[in-house]
Amino acid sequence: MAGNLRGGADDIRKHKWFKGLNWEAILRCEIQPPIVPELRHGTDTRNFEQFPDFEDEPASAPFNVDERALEMLESF
Repeated sequence: MAGNLRGGADDIRKHKWFKGLNWEAILRCEIQPPIVPELRHGTDTRNFEQFPDFEDEPASAPFNVDERALEMLESF
């Protein structure tokens, strides 16, 4: 029922979780969403979780890596 099988998107529309949902009203934007996030501007990301940048994390080998292999990668 993923929508990528023989029935396509109809597999999703006909799923019991969506029973009673008016798809045409959704297309006409007549249904109010259950959550409307507050946005201050077009690039406001306050509603998303914060994750550290890769530059902020210390570089380390994930598990037992051969020292020679690490040396070869340093100049890469």
